[in-house]
Amino acid sequence: MSKSLRCPAVVIAIAINLVTATLRGQGNVRWKQPDFGTANLIGVDDKLLIQKTSGELVLAQASPDRFIQLATARIFPQGSVVQALPALSDGRLFVRDESKLVVLHVGR
Repeated sequence: MSKSLRCPAVVIAIAINLVTATLRGQGNVRWKQPDFGTANLIGVDDKLLIQKTSGELVLAQASPDRFIQLATARIFPQGSVVQALPALSDGRLFVRDESKLVVLHVGR
């Protein structure tokens, strides 16, 4: 199963172990980021918040030209399993693993 974010000209999608960007309506792949792992993403303005199932949070630029990783943070310890979808509300990101919920302030 894959998840996607539609930007004005591009669709950014995460499938198992791969992030891709495709031109909307044309199907032309603009870029691929292999060996990424499994994750869920949320589009916020021109950024992507990507919660990997390994417990790492990635901030990336939503770019049609290339994958631009801006920052990473380990939210949960190595070995944690993060399967719940992240949620964003009023500048707070809610993420959880199998045992705890974490709230992060990600707003301006």
